[in-house]
Amino acid sequence: MATLLFGDDFWVNTIPDLRKSPITTRVHLVFSLLCFLKVSLYQLLKFSFSSDIKAVKDKASIFVGYNTTGGPREIDKFPPALMLHLWSTRWPTTRHKHFKDMITPYALEIALRESNRLIADPLLRISLREITIEGVQNLMKPETLITTYRENAPFIFNILHTFAASPNPYRNKKARREAKEQSTQPTAVRRDQLLSTDESDDEDVADGEYHIGTDSEWKKEYPGFSRNPLLVSSFDVPWLFSFTHIHARRLSYA
Repeated sequence: MATLLFGDDFWVNTIPDLRKSPITTRVHLVFSLLCFLKVSLYQLLKFSFSSDIKAVKDKASIFVGYNTTGGPREIDKFPPALMLHLWSTRWPTTRHKHFKDMITPYALEIALRESNRLIADPLLRISLREITIEGVQNLMKPETLITTYRENAPFIFNILHTFAASPNPYRNKKARREAKEQSTQPTAVRRDQLLSTDESDDEDVADGEYHIGTDSEWKKEYPGFSRNPLLVSSFDVPWLFSFTHIHARRLSYA
């Protein structure tokens, strides 16, 4: 089995034993050695994650593992996530420039995996021998679709929800106007109230004409919206999965 060219004996006879020194001191020593030997971080990291030397691979395995006692934050428990966070916050320019190209293949992989999970979900299957109008109606209930998509395709659902729930200037203005109106004349929201299908004519639609398939409290969570973003997301998921499968097939044929 391959081993490192320099073991403990070499360092004990070369430098003072600093293994019990504070971690900051030891890290500074290691990095000063990198600088002295003119070894780049790229060369070090590439070696660390591609080497089959047991001592090196063990260190790399610990780094990519999940440690429940790593720290109070979730990113402290998963070192790769912490590295991504530091890259994102300390070098935002390079992150914005290259991040999309880096994550796209993995995002497509997640989307395909979630799509296959939805296809295999028995709740979304329709038997031609046993199909009924009531069965189709129950299947297409917004509550059913949203719950199923959230459980089986959380990654894609959250992406679509970000698109649907992001307030634009019109929605921000509408939210401020509604908040002002409610402060002077509060009105109760009934559970059978619904959302308009067109934001442009929202002001001309009476409250009683709204219909909703999910919890009517959605307006409190999405002020300024005339339709529930969750419903928009639920109906966009099938379209996006169809596109993802087509794109993945094209990549496999390339």
